[in-house]
Amino acid sequence: LTTAMISCAVGLACAENFIYVFFLSGSNTQDELTMLVFRSIFPVHALCAAMQSVGIIKKFLEETDQSPLRIGVGKIVLPAIMLHGTFDSVLMIVNSIVDFAEENAENQGGDQ
Repeated sequence: LTTAMISCAVGLACAENFIYVFFLSGSNTQDELTMLVFRSIFPVHALCAAMQSVGIIKKFLEETDQSPLRIGVGKIVLPAIMLHGTFDSVLMIVNSIVDFAEENAENQGGDQ
């Protein structure tokens, strides 16, 4: 179960990185490579899938109380959502800081 979930997550990550690099990062090769490196450093999709698989195993294979009213989706999905959201937020903040610094450098360079 864990291997299947991680395999699907890695496939999703490859497709998502392909979209980010070739369609959303601009036309500059340096920008494309930088985006690919930053998105590939941390395998966040694989980590989230591993966290979810552990939650599923705990819920459906190890839990003795099989009440149909307690699904427990929040315990399974919420940690992965928090990790992925934090990762995306950090990338967005870093991107904003870099863009601001480049824009500020261009404005100061043109004034001299």
